[in-house]
Amino acid sequence: MPRSLHVRVDRRLLHAEARSRRHLRVDVVAPRRQRRAGLSLGLVLDCSGSMAGAKLNLAREGAIRAVQALRLDDQMSVVAYSDEVQVLIRSGAADEPARRVAEQRLRQLEAGGNTDLCGGWLRGCEQVGLGLEGRRLGRCLLLTDGLANLGITDRRTIVGHAAELRSRGVTTSTLGVGRDFDEVLLREMAEAGGGNFYFAEGASQLADFIAGETGEAIRVVARDAALVLDLPEGASLTSPNPFRVRTEQTRSVVELGDLVEDQVLSLVVTVEIPAGTAGERVAAQCWLWDPGGVLEGSAELEFRYADQGEYRAEARDRDVDREVVEAYAAAARRHAAELAREGRAEKGREVLAKLAAEVRRHAGDDPPLLALAGELEKEAARLAQMDSLEYKRLEFATFGTLRSKGEDGMTLGTVGFTSRTLNLMMQAHLSGPDRTAVRVAAVTADKESTRLVESAGQALTAADARAFAYSVVDGGARILDSGPGVALSRDDELGLAYAMATTGDAVKVAFVRGLLEDGAAAHWHAKESAAIVSLSAWNEAAAAPAEAFVACEMVLQGLRQRCPGWDPSVPSHPDARKCWGDSGDGPAGIEGKIRAGDLCPSCRQFFGAAGIDVPGLVSLVARVRELAESPAAMRS
Repeated sequence: MPRSLHVRVDRRLLHAEARSRRHLRVDVVAPRRQRRAGLSLGLVLDCSGSMAGAKLNLAREGAIRAVQALRLDDQMSVVAYSDEVQVLIRSGAADEPARRVAEQRLRQLEAGGNTDLCGGWLRGCEQVGLGLEGRRLGRCLLLTDGLANLGITDRRTIVGHAAELRSRGVTTSTLGVGRDFDEVLLREMAEAGGGNFYFAEGASQLADFIAGETGEAIRVVARDAALVLDLPEGASLTSPNPFRVRTEQTRSVVELGDLVEDQVLSLVVTVEIPAGTAGERVAAQCWLWDPGGVLEGSAELEFRYADQGEYRAEARDRDVDREVVEAYAAAARRHAAELAREGRAEKGREVLAKLAAEVRRHAGDDPPLLALAGELEKEAARLAQMDSLEYKRLEFATFGTLRSKGEDGMTLGTVGFTSRTLNLMMQAHLSGPDRTAVRVAAVTADKESTRLVESAGQALTAADARAFAYSVVDGGARILDSGPGVALSRDDELGLAYAMATTGDAVKVAFVRGLLEDGAAAHWHAKESAAIVSLSAWNEAAAAPAEAFVACEMVLQGLRQRCPGWDPSVPSHPDARKCWGDSGDGPAGIEGKIRAGDLCPSCRQFFGAAGIDVPGLVSLVARVRELAESPAAMRS
């Protein structure tokens, strides 16, 4: 399984005479699920008078869509509340008769009365809890457009209930609608309850949010995940992200909650380390944990104490710097808004202005950080003029920033993470002469793909180490790959090509298990200098072994770097010469190239004119044929 944990640190030196703060950027990548766990879903709908009309109509449609997405082994319940709490559907199996009854009762629901928010929500959680047998995941979604004005209304009490229910296996997500709900209450309930917070500015968003939350609950792959860090003696840990942190002596545990398959959760961790002796080294260990053992990954971070001159001279990782400042800025914006809502706008303005000044001092000539400082200054100046709608937008935006959610409130897309990770990993792994005939950065989807690439790459390197250089990023394509024999969507293919586009000068080749839409063995994306190659397409159609196919594609796609405009899918000459230029890129054409194992005089002249070491290239082409003829010998 590809590792789930990726950690970067801003600096590696510690001040020998004072405490040092080191900032860690942590990315947690959830794996693709093997099988879906059962779900106990509770929908809790506000049907007070203010929900009348489009709000209630669209909430009904979203609830019906959510119910229809469930399986027979799931449990479902529906609760409606206003002055009174009604259990429309008691917890039970989500079979077809139950879904029909749920739809009928939802369509009969009418609006009227006040808002016993806590009473309705607690009843919904009770129903969810009744369906937790068999290790089902418990998820309660609370929808409201107003304030809690009946029953329990104290914020701290309600949030405390959310945390307690989470410890009992019931997660709470919240959805606020319009201008009049308490966004701080709903956001804090979601954070304490381990769920999501959504803001529907208009009624038209309701159905998609409800259905989307249900879709995410269905896709949970790791429950109660945690990031564990063993720190040096005397060190302490904090984070701007809203995850609970538990500390016992030198061990800190950051509770991440449930993770959805293929989710990328990014957070910032700040470790403060006491002074030491110049030259001394200390280390921090970090790893992922979840009760089901789904997540894998660990990292050891080594730091060295230095005197003041060396400490100040050390360069910082600017990418980490920016991400750290953005996280702390999001937390500061949230805090400033809370102060303003409490009538202390001047104090909130001071929070933002102070952070803006610190960012400017820290930024130097870094344009993104200077731009962020300017944004904070503008926000500080107009904080007192913010209205209720702007507060809600800010709460939703900062929740998304600090919990790795997209603008639609759903889990963060993976292209940006994939691009950043591939860039780092490829730069770290690519080796060999800079001016080789073929230079390839390969990205794989699973361990078997990695084995094939390593086998082919080692064989090619053995043929002529001056002619070929390669790297392989194990599992880097997994997030966007569709899986063996399953069609890879055009969007995912383009996303993978785009993600690889920033990874240096080498040609990038992603070996995926999914099938390309047109059934081709490979697609070339010229702008990104990247090829997407389907191993499934070759395995289904070819006679030559997979190692030979992989080696052939690495050479063919790698040649594009030195021969702009050359297209291996087009025959180089009309007549057959038992040469790699004889045929195109269909299965039969690739098979012909593999079996030919040579270059004709005109092709040698063409590649020589491009500055390629022709004898080295001929050695590579011959080795591909040898792989086809004697794969067992080449692997030994």
